[in-house]
Amino acid sequence: TGNVLAEKARALRPGVRCLLMSGYAGDVIGRRGVMDGRTDFIQKPFKPEALIRKVRAVLDGLENA
Repeated sequence: TGNVLAEKARALRPGVRCLLMSGYAGDVIGRRGVMDGRTDFIQKPFKPEALIRKVRAVLDGLENA
């Protein structure tokens, strides 16, 4: 899963920022235990501008951007 990949990335590079995307709603992702609360999430579909804003927020370190 994306969350497993994010954990492995954090193990190699602590502090790395991760952004997951999915066609499933955020609450469904949360109920399935995929999200760990430390990884940002964007739900598909999204417009390019929304992705740009989200990536910028994640890179800037905004909490749960």
